[in-house]
Amino acid sequence: MAGMPSVFPPFLKTSIPKSEFAVYRALSNNLSDEWLVIYSPRWTKVNKDGRIYSGEADFLVYHPAHGMLLIEVKGGGIKYLPETNEWFTTNASGDSYSIKDPFEQASGNLRSVVKILCDQQELSSLPVTYGHAIMFTSMRDLGDFSHPQNQGGIVATATELPFIEDWIVAVLEGWKGREHDCDLSAAQFGELLQHTFVPALDIPPQLGADIATERLTFQELSGEQFDLLDGLHAVPNVAVRGGAGTGKTILAMKKALNLALSGVPTLLTCYNKALAKWMKARLESMLERNNQLWLMKSGMLTVSNLHNYALSKLDIDTQRIDWDTIPKLLKSEMADTPEDFIRALIIDEGQDFGADWWDVIRDLQLPDDPILWIFHDPNQSIYQSEDEVAKVPGMVPFELTRNYRNTKSIHNELMPLFEGKALTAIGPSGRTPERIQLKPGQSSLEVVCELIERLVDTEKVPAHEIAILTPTRKHSELFVKQIAGIETQKSGEVELDKIIVETIFSFKGQERPVIILCEMHKQEYADTRRLRYTAISRASHHLIEVIE
Repeated sequence: MAGMPSVFPPFLKTSIPKSEFAVYRALSNNLSDEWLVIYSPRWTKVNKDGRIYSGEADFLVYHPAHGMLLIEVKGGGIKYLPETNEWFTTNASGDSYSIKDPFEQASGNLRSVVKILCDQQELSSLPVTYGHAIMFTSMRDLGDFSHPQNQGGIVATATELPFIEDWIVAVLEGWKGREHDCDLSAAQFGELLQHTFVPALDIPPQLGADIATERLTFQELSGEQFDLLDGLHAVPNVAVRGGAGTGKTILAMKKALNLALSGVPTLLTCYNKALAKWMKARLESMLERNNQLWLMKSGMLTVSNLHNYALSKLDIDTQRIDWDTIPKLLKSEMADTPEDFIRALIIDEGQDFGADWWDVIRDLQLPDDPILWIFHDPNQSIYQSEDEVAKVPGMVPFELTRNYRNTKSIHNELMPLFEGKALTAIGPSGRTPERIQLKPGQSSLEVVCELIERLVDTEKVPAHEIAILTPTRKHSELFVKQIAGIETQKSGEVELDKIIVETIFSFKGQERPVIILCEMHKQEYADTRRLRYTAISRASHHLIEVIE
């Protein structure tokens, strides 16, 4: 006998029943190399009622010239009670245990296998001979065992084990006549069996799945941080400092909401227009669900970036305005018409405001019992040369030290860029950030197109969970209508299945699961360390940086 059969699995990692091991060894050692042997083929099907069920045979053997045979193996003695139609197996001590009808089990498995294969190839029947057989490995002689289904030698004993190939060939000869002609050759049928019951599988982990899983492991803001709002509720002026991901924006929103619900007219504001739009949309959605939208409609809670709020107080032509003059104009307006309603100012991303703004912010508050809470991160001071919050008089400082946004891998990228008390990352480990070097003559847009195709098509990341950030709009090649065939959008109100393309400045205070950082060599308006820190911290799960 030349060669050995193709056996799956080629070796057994776990113990199997003694009876099945005897057959496995006999098949492995006594069949020629043209045979395919599959031990314990399994399948799952859905019946006509929509219910899922699974099946399993002991052995499937196949030879291109002889056909396919399913073998059901039973160890121990066998007992059948026709008056109750019950089958039993008995061990060496004479103990009996109920088992399934081996003939029905074998024929039922065969029907399932044939249906699976026919459905896959849209066949009415298989192109090869096929049948079922039974082997009782604890017997050498069946004696006077007679059963209407025990015909054609389909039942074997341990006596046939050394001659198992002859027995299988003889049984398949008896099953001939069930095959029919079709376009599937015998060799192709063997490949089909292997593909169906022992398919090769090589699916790498997908970032989209990692993101979905990691979201479940990220902790929400701790009770300890929300206790900050309660513990300091009586303190009117608080400067909350915290690095990226420490929950400043959520805490600012919560503080503003608590004040408004307490009857304190409150303005929640920031420098960045897109961030203000996001905070307002999120609060509106929450208030609408709780039938509390009246807070915004009544003006008890106002959410706006400070520029737009100032413009609402000024009667000027916004088409011709010099935006740098707004603080001065607003201060002049407040001198003539003081604010008579807003009692609390909650400012997020306070480091974005220059000294001219802080000079006028006090004028927006009533002189009696004003409330000012500022949330800021000096490491993200990319609009100003320094964080002016530290110069605001009368503020009680409080520091946040836990990063709830970024994975530990991204957090580790941030820490060398961070100045201040070190933060502790609470999130999952995450993937290692990627660095992609541009090749000579290669454009950032070309590389980004390849990245988007990989992320969306292979890694299964939804397009709207990706943001492409650049320090510049004027000199960037990335602000196009489509990238890799997917529409782009600005930040703020994010639409599904569109990629965000934005400047780092406009994306401050926001986040996405995946950030692609590009064109850092083109930045010319801010401190590079702070700008990189701001950009990298926007990525909650994965960071890719394209480097020139």
